[in-house]
Parts: sequence; C-alpha cells; structure tokens
Amino acid sequence: MLNEVSAIINISLLYFFAFPLGYLILLWARPKIVLQLPFFVRLPIYLTLGLLTSVTLLAVISLVKISGYIFFITLFSVPLILYYHIKLKSKSMSKIKISSNFMSSDNVIAAFLFLITFLHFVIVIAIFKWPPPGDIFNHGLFVSILVYNQKMTFTLTPYAPSVPSIPMISGLHILAATLSMLSGIFPGEAVFIVGGAIVILIPLMIY
Repeated sequence: MLNEVSAIINISLLYFFAFPLGYLILLWARPKIVLQLPFFVRLPIYLTLGLLTSVTLLAVISLVKISGYIFFITLFSVPLILYYHIKLKSKSMSKIKISSNFMSSDNVIAAFLFLITFLHFVIVIAIFKWPPPGDIFNHGLFVSILVYNQKMTFTLTPYAPSVPSIPMISGLHILAATLSMLSGIFPGEAVFIVGGAIVILIPLMIY
C-alpha cells in the first residue's frame, strides 16, 4: 500500500527519469528567455519536457517490450548531458547566460511553492492510497492489461480480445505500467503516482 515514503520514492523516480531528458532538450533548443530564468522556475519546464519525451520513447519501445528496467537507460544520458553542457558552454554559452542565482526572490518563491505542492500531494496519495473509482476502473484496467501483456497490444487482451485498445490506451498508461513494473506497486497505485507527479507541476507552470 502507498504511504508517504513510497509516494516520494515513486514520484522521484519519474522526475529522475524526466529531468535529464528535459534538461538536454532545453540545452539543445537554447531558448534564451527560459535559460535566464531561476532554476526552480525552469524546473517544471525541464520535468514537463522530460515526461513528454519519455512517454513518446516508452510508447515506441512498448510496441516491442514494456519493462521497468528501461528507466535505467536514463543513466546513460547523464554523461551525455555533462559532455553536451561543457561543449555548449565552451562554444556559445557566452551568448546565453544560464541563471545560477539561487537566492533570488523568484527562485526562493518557486522552490517553496514546489516543496509545498510536492508534500501536499504526497500526503494526499498516502491518505487515499488509491485514485478515485473512475480512474481505478478505467485507467487502472488499461495499465493492468499492459502489465499483463508486457507490451502494447492493439486489443484489450486478455480482458476483451475483440475490443481495440487504441485510442483508449495512451502514453499515460504506458508510463504508469513501466513504473508499476519497476517499483512493484499495483497498476492502480501507479496511475495515482503518475497523476500526482503531473499535478505537482501545474502550480509552478502557472507561476
């Protein structure tokens, strides 16, 4: 059953997978106005881009296999990010200054907002332990089907072999299935964790 510790660990796993991807994308795109923002103001952009990219990658890979160990592929991106960051900084970073002022008021407010929102939804997940019934019967079912088949199928086998799975099964379910297989939590719990990880970013994105 989900508790505060397991919620923190599983949400952190998603962010750990998403952050390097989002970081690399922004370094590649080099949007000046974004890179000059304080770190904690940029953080939800990193994580959102990373989650979107990871969902796309997992959706393609899921046609062959869904495995929790795919998460660990992100470890190979860390040296690449460091190399790309050093190379980019030496060539053109003089033109685009990345903000590193952690004590600015905007950064402190964004960090406080992130911490409060993160802890709030961790507590909500720990208290309720399961998502609302509608999410359990729908999203939980689709994630369970993916976990059972260990790949993306074009029907709802074994639940309903004659019913097409598209567009009912989406990237959200593939991400939740991957998390479920990685951490060993139930599919319904994985849906709750993924939903919480996404909702946590909304206040910061608005800010």
